[in-house]
Amino acid sequence: MKRAGPCLVLLLLALPAAAETAYVTDELRLGVHALQDTSDRPFANLESGDAIEILEWRRPYARVRLEDGREGWVRAAFLVREEPAKRRVARLEAERDRLAQELAGFRDGSDSLAARLAALEQRARAAEEQAAQAAAELAALRADTEQDRERLAQLRYSLPAVWSAALALLALFLGMGLAAWWLDRRSRQRHGGFRIY
Repeated sequence: MKRAGPCLVLLLLALPAAAETAYVTDELRLGVHALQDTSDRPFANLESGDAIEILEWRRPYARVRLEDGREGWVRAAFLVREEPAKRRVARLEAERDRLAQELAGFRDGSDSLAARLAALEQRARAAEEQAAQAAAELAALRADTEQDRERLAQLRYSLPAVWSAALALLALFLGMGLAAWWLDRRSRQRHGGFRIY
């Protein structure tokens, strides 16, 4: 039981640490070696700012994995966890260039947008003028409609002149017809049923 504790500690120490990313420091060329003590010839060289994956720390060396998947050993003293200034500057310069291009595009677009805005404002003013004219016409039409309603209320129980003339003619013809019938009847009564005129 007493031996299990130190063995477990040794076993945990022998396990590789979780992979983490580190960067090669600025202005440096770092050789990647196959042997842990880096006594052999490097099979690859890393430039300042190159990102590598650290698989294991064994001071003063670190086992790393390159971007192409190869693994090897480098001197750990030349690795830093923060992104080096060279890499940050390059990223910031690329972002600056992208933003400058985007700004130039916005400036070009803003000129066309300004022209479109001026055209839209002109159309809006014309639409406002048309709306004002339509509102005036609507007010005039409402006033005319109100006058027509008042006239209609006054003439509600009166007949149109054509109808009055038609009724007068009808009454005249009916009156003449009734008068002729009555005269004919009286004449026949006087003359014993004969029509004499």
